[in-house]
Amino acid sequence: MHNMITEVQFSTEALALVQKYKNKFPVGKSKSALLSVLHLAQAELGGWLSPQVMEHVAEVMDLKPIEVYEIA
Repeated sequence: MHNMITEVQFSTEALALVQKYKNKFPVGKSKSALLSVLHLAQAELGGWLSPQVMEHVAEVMDLKPIEVYEIA
């Protein structure tokens, strides 16, 4: 399969949006931005939330993958 995503990564612009979403919440409460970040990931990274995309979101959000799976 030639069009399979081998490495999942947000664009620079998307990473800036992730930070903006996280900054809307108090320190220690950035998980509240997760739903917005998942919507962004879906729009930017292939139109659906593959396991690789959810793991990347977990890494970017500094969360455990299970925390992302629960919300997704």
